[in-house]
Amino acid sequence: MRDLLLYSVLRLGMFAAVWLLLIYLGGMHYLLAGAFAALITMLLSILFLGRSRNGAALRWQAADEARRARRAEQVPESEADAAEEDALVDEAEHRGSAEHGPASASMVPRQGAPRPRHGTGPDRPDGGAEASDGGAGASGRGAEDEAEQQQD
Repeated sequence: MRDLLLYSVLRLGMFAAVWLLLIYLGGMHYLLAGAFAALITMLLSILFLGRSRNGAALRWQAADEARRARRAEQVPESEADAAEEDALVDEAEHRGSAEHGPASASMVPRQGAPRPRHGTGPDRPDGGAEASDGGAGASGRGAEDEAEQQQD
């Protein structure tokens, strides 16, 4: 912590000194002097504050690694809740499949069941009337679809 504080104070002090020099000795407007002071201070800190900057960076890195290690040890409450919920769902699915068979079996169509024709029926705006293309529908295979349905 000491290295980071020392580096910050040194940079702020350098900035203030350069800014004041540019305002009073250079006669610059304070905003323009601030912009130039920031650039000059950045260059000076790279040249002269390398040891303080490295010490601050190492301290910062150590603190970050310690924080990550603490965070890795803790199990978030949301993950614990999710694991418990998954276990309950798995148990319910297992119990349900033992009583009623596999749940996916009800989703499989029967072998001889007719296929639904999309775009037909009373829900259509024209009341389910055949299209003007001779009943071919969107696929253009009206008679072929009917023949296929009859074979199934």
